[in-house]
Amino acid sequence: MVSQRAGRGRSATKEYVRDFLVTLVQEIGKIPVEKILDGASLDGDLQMESVAFIEIQTALEEEFDIEIDLLQIVELNHLAEIVDYLHELACRSLRAESAVNI
Repeated sequence: MVSQRAGRGRSATKEYVRDFLVTLVQEIGKIPVEKILDGASLDGDLQMESVAFIEIQTALEEEFDIEIDLLQIVELNHLAEIVDYLHELACRSLRAESAVNI
């Protein structure tokens, strides 16, 4: 997997967040890309194993310099909603980093 470190100086666009998450789900979760749709649910459609999910969580936190609330992810459950949540966290992290560097 190739990381471009969006959380370190790059704009964390929603498209980038989604693409990065889909790549992680595909590579770590061993889930075919055609099953990874915006409406896909973690517990039903994707049937993610907990070990794979923890690996994905760690990669996301490192990539975007964020801390993910797992309960929030479970409650959101669908890929599109999770992408929105991750994008918001990444944007907050970038804003906080920018404020510190001023």
